[in-house]
This record gives sequence, C-alpha cells and structure tokens, in this order.
Amino acid sequence: MRQLQKIRQYQRLYQHYGAAPKPTTIAEVAEVAVCSERHARTLLRQLAQSGWLSWNAQPGRGHRAILHCLATTSELSAPLMHACLEKGDYQSALQLADGDPASLHHIITPFLGGKWLKHQPTLRIPWYRALTSLDPSLQRRRAEQHIICAVHAGLTRYAPGHPQPVADLAHHWEIDDDKLRWRFYLRSGAHWHNGQAISDEDILSALHQLLADPARSAGLAHVTQVSLVAPWCLEIALTAPDAMLAHRLAHHACRLPHPQQPGIGAGPFAIAHHHSHYLRLERQPWYFAAHPLLHAIEFWRTRSETEKTAWITVGKGE
Repeated sequence: MRQLQKIRQYQRLYQHYGAAPKPTTIAEVAEVAVCSERHARTLLRQLAQSGWLSWNAQPGRGHRAILHCLATTSELSAPLMHACLEKGDYQSALQLADGDPASLHHIITPFLGGKWLKHQPTLRIPWYRALTSLDPSLQRRRAEQHIICAVHAGLTRYAPGHPQPVADLAHHWEIDDDKLRWRFYLRSGAHWHNGQAISDEDILSALHQLLADPARSAGLAHVTQVSLVAPWCLEIALTAPDAMLAHRLAHHACRLPHPQQPGIGAGPFAIAHHHSHYLRLERQPWYFAAHPLLHAIEFWRTRSETEKTAWITVGKGE
C-alpha cells in the first residue's frame, strides 16, 4: 500500500525532526527516510503537496534547507488505520502504530465483536498476550487448547451437549470384551487444510508421532501397538484394560496434525494468519463434519498482560 509506505516515511521524518522547523539537507532526509536522494526529493514534493510538511530549499551548494513537519503522525495515521481495520488488515494497522498494539486499543474497539466482513460472519476477540505456538505438545494454556481443538482433528473429540466423546477422524469404534484391543474404523474422504486427502497411513503416522512424544503421550503409556489391520481400520493394543481410551484420545494433546506439516490440521478451522499480535482462523471448506456458523475468528492483541479485561459487542448487546 503506497499510502502506508508514505505515512511510514513521514513518521520517520517527524520522529527525527519533530514539530519545529529544522535545518537539514537532502542527504540527511534520504538517510532518515531510508531511501535514495532522488526519491527523497520526490517524497518531499509529495508530502508538501499533501500539506503534511513545508520544505524551503536555499540556493547555493552547501546551504541547508528548512524542513517543517506540519501534521502529527496520529492525525495522518488514524484514518488509514480505520480503513485497514475495516478491511481486517490488522498487520498494516499495527505497522502504523509502530508495532504497539496498546496504542491501537481506542481505534480497534469499534471493530471488535461479531461483525460481517465481506458478507461473511466474523468474530474478533481482543487479547492481552501473544498467541505463540499452537503445537499440541507445548500448550497448557486454556485459550491455546481451544484453538488447537478447532484447528486439529483427532480420532475422537468432545462435542457440546455430549457427555461422552464422539467420533472424529474415526467414523466409529469397537472394543473387545477384555478392553485390551480397540478398533477404530477411520473416516474416508476427509482432507487436510491444504486440500490433500487424508489417508489411513497419514493417521497411523500421526499416531506414531503422538506416542513417541513424551509431552503428549503421558496418558497412553499402556499402548503397546498401533497398526492398520485392514484398510481404514486402525487397531490399538493395550497392556491393561482401559474403558476411558476414547476420552483420552479426545484430549487436545492427542489431536493429530499433518505428519509432515504440523501447522496443517483437519479440524473445522484452518490457520489463515498467525503473528504474535494477530491470529486469524478461517472455516475449513473440506471439513468432514458439520460446518461452524462463523466464517472466521480473529484474536487481536490490544492490551498488555496486566490489562486482561476488554469489552466486545456481539449483535446488539455486550
């Protein structure tokens, strides 16, 4: 966005020269604006035509010109921030705020909550800390656990209104009478978020990675073998009876990312953008179960960890 680049360059000039008239040279302006001297002349002409600054050059070699910044950076950046946020371009708005999400808070507030963005229902949630890794083996915080369960599928999952786990990547399962062998009949026709079809070998590989990771397999120490006993039929053998295995497999740590690309899952939402200050999840078109009503969920970091509370409006109420 050219306008964003122009404002960023003006911000550098304003931070260096301030609001008072200052003597300077084209070479110094080019160094501050991080551009060539030729572009610095074009930039000064454009900024002067926009009424942002005045530039009075003195005739003669070695004479210093007078640069006077006429507008504050907030006066220029606020309208563009509004335009960026209206389009959902959080990263450009954050650049205009010099990377400080707290300074965006008063501008962001009207854009939070339930909104329609490009005719699609979107929920924007204010957040107070960085949402870093979404690896199932690394997260113990509740927010990340919910996001992991939205992005990644498992053999089983918990569903609202169901006290018992329900089928997910497994279409259904059977248990031997001694509860030492569980057979999961896998769902065919499912896809990863990148559009690749999920094979039974993918699920087997993902389960082997799960069992090899001590941080994720703490509750599965009694699993002795996982194998495909037939196409799309996965058998888990145990050393001790376990009537709760389906519950354990529904835990967020037992979700199954793509075996070669851990950031890709098979859950109802895919990760569209993920930065330290911004996370966007979008409804996954290839999801095999009921699709969520929301098209997207966005987490916008607007506060520090000491300021955790924020209000958002969904519909007509808070």
